Amino acid sequence: MGAFRKSRAFRPAYLVSLGALIAFLFPYLSGPAFCLALLLMPVTMFVLPYSLGERATRHFMINGLAIFVVAVLLIAGLATNSTLTSPPLVLTSAGIAESDAAMILSEGSVEPRNAPASATFTFRVRLTTTNDSRPDNFTVRLELFTIEGLSVSNRSVAMAPYAGQNNTRLGVTYELNETLASAVYVYSFSAQSVQAANRWSLTFRDYAPIVAGWDAFYVFFLYVGATFLLYPLLFYYFFIFMWWYSARMKKSRRRMLEGAELGKAPEPTKIAKPASGATRKASAFTCTACGADVEETDAKCPKCGALFED
Repeated sequence: MGAFRKSRAFRPAYLVSLGALIAFLFPYLSGPAFCLALLLMPVTMFVLPYSLGERATRHFMINGLAIFVVAVLLIAGLATNSTLTSPPLVLTSAGIAESDAAMILSEGSVEPRNAPASATFTFRVRLTTTNDSRPDNFTVRLELFTIEGLSVSNRSVAMAPYAGQNNTRLGVTYELNETLASAVYVYSFSAQSVQAANRWSLTFRDYAPIVAGWDAFYVFFLYVGATFLLYPLLFYYFFIFMWWYSARMKKSRRRMLEGAELGKAPEPTKIAKPASGATRKASAFTCTACGADVEETDAKCPKCGALFED
């Protein structure tokens, strides 16, 4: 282990490991643990290298970018693989607090889930209300987000109820057929009361139908990952700045104190004059503050008033 820590591969290895850890924490940025993840990510990015002996500010700056790049690449790969291999979601409005409890959307789906470009997809959703009502008293729509590169557009298309289903309290299925080109799609359903526009319901979303290839999804999730990770990355660099600034201020204060000690004037005192020839006055002294002659018994200089040490 000691030999590996001294090798050139050690630093890239722990940076990749940190990138993987950040990718693991990434899903928490979109949930109730957002604040915890936002704090934990930059702290981990700093504490681990510091515990391994890293002290150079320049290295911490480079580490942040390296971890960010590794994490984004991993996040995009994991999200793409999960989206393309996960089973289809059955969309519902249950659990969405903003949705009207008297207008329940359920059994939302698209068929087929995977198909080549220019295929026709069938979207279905079931509306159930708590009171007897006709289907034409509600507008049920397909909410379809189309993502091409970094361009995002949204279409809201009205759906038609099944013939013969006339009472929403018993449940009415709405349907829509759409032919789609190659792109990344995110769909959901919404329902709104015709009589009361403020009554509405909305289902969860799903990345479907799958029309684009793996590369299109990967580019999209690269953008999503980089956008969300900018928050902890900026927090990390703010943390590094405060750590660097604090260390610099401590060093500056230490230098100021050392300079003050070095430049501090000595306390005034009296020193004996050197003998001159054959004559010497034993009691003749000189003040170190002004150079005046003083006697050995003087407690202060008669010229400048400096107090002498005993």
